[in-house]
Amino acid sequence: MLPFRQIGLPDLFLDAGALPTLHDRYGISTQAMSQQIKGWL
Repeated sequence: MLPFRQIGLPDLFLDAGALPTLHDRYGISTQAMSQQIKGWL
């Protein structure tokens, strides 16, 4: 069985702001997710 990996937002009240800033802050920007996935390979 393959391990399950998850990328997502924490189950918390999150800050408000511009989406690109929030994506970077919470690690869900395209660059952050691609780095995370590459690290798993």
